[in-house]
Amino acid sequence: MTNSLRATPAWLVLLLAALLLAACGASDDDTGASEQASEQAMTASESAPEPEVETDTESDMMQESEPAEPMESESDAMAQETEAAPATEADASPAASGEVVTVGDDGVARVTIGGTDQMQYTVNEFSVEAGQEVELTLVHEGRLPVEQMGHNVVILPASEDYMAFGQSLIGGDASLENGYLPEGMRDGLIAYTDMVGGGETTTVRFTAPDEPGEYPFLCTFPGHYPMMNGVMIVR
Repeated sequence: MTNSLRATPAWLVLLLAALLLAACGASDDDTGASEQASEQAMTASESAPEPEVETDTESDMMQESEPAEPMESESDAMAQETEAAPATEADASPAASGEVVTVGDDGVARVTIGGTDQMQYTVNEFSVEAGQEVELTLVHEGRLPVEQMGHNVVILPASEDYMAFGQSLIGGDASLENGYLPEGMRDGLIAYTDMVGGGETTTVRFTAPDEPGEYPFLCTFPGHYPMMNGVMIVR
């Protein structure tokens, strides 16, 4: 062994030693590079920004942006309010409830009939008892004067045709002075009021016929009777 080493040239020994040292140095460099890369990776990981997390605020905004439930239309709301609204004083009036005739402690049947500028009666039918005292009030609810839109109530016998009676006034002696009811045509009538204009009121009191039946009434102002007429029912 000793002889073999001694036989090895010195330059070869130096070469082997240099190669060995170079190999050791390269291993150390690789280790150092690996450690350096690891340190850089850790540093990069620590310095990297954290990922953004969706907050509840964004979710709340999405919920707020969702369309709201449709609201009730104004017509529906008004309809519900109308159904729920209590009856007004006008609804509770005798005319609105169908009670156009009231009987007081004195036994008198009282009825009020309105007349309008549209040539209409507000009451076209009412009932009384045979032989009963009746107080009929006519209220002109319009504004036009009596010369333009006068109204009255004339109650005819049961057998009388109000259309024929109204036509008989045309071309006769009927005038505003006699209330469009000449004296010669008043005989046999059950009752009649004065002719009144807008805002005026008149009342007549009479005894209902003893004979039950339907007694027509009309307004004798020229041209009114086809629209302003009704019936008094005697029971």
